[in-house]
Amino acid sequence: MTIDDAVTLLEGAGLAVSHGEEGLVAAADFGRPHARVQEKGVAAVAAFGFSLRKIGSAWFLRHGKPPARSEQFLDLDAAVVRALAIFENYQRTKS
Repeated sequence: MTIDDAVTLLEGAGLAVSHGEEGLVAAADFGRPHARVQEKGVAAVAAFGFSLRKIGSAWFLRHGKPPARSEQFLDLDAAVVRALAIFENYQRTKS
C-alpha cells in the first residue's frame, strides 16, 4: 500500500487526512474550540485523531490523548488496518 492508497481508504472512512512522503495525520469530528482556546489562535479541534509516521522501515501509529504510546508495524498496510479498527471503535462508542 502506498501513502496515496492509505489516504484514499482513510478519507473513504470519513477522516480528514493531511499527508506527506513519510506519514500522515488523520482526524474526525471537528468542532469549534472553547473561547479561551480560540484566544490562543486555535481555529478548530477534533474529537478523534491519529498519526502514522515512517521511521526507517517501520511505521508508527500514535493515537489517543497524550501521553499516547506508539504502536509499531512492519508495513503501512497493517498500520492502516489497525487505525481503521480504532476509528471504527471510536465511532461505535460515541453513538
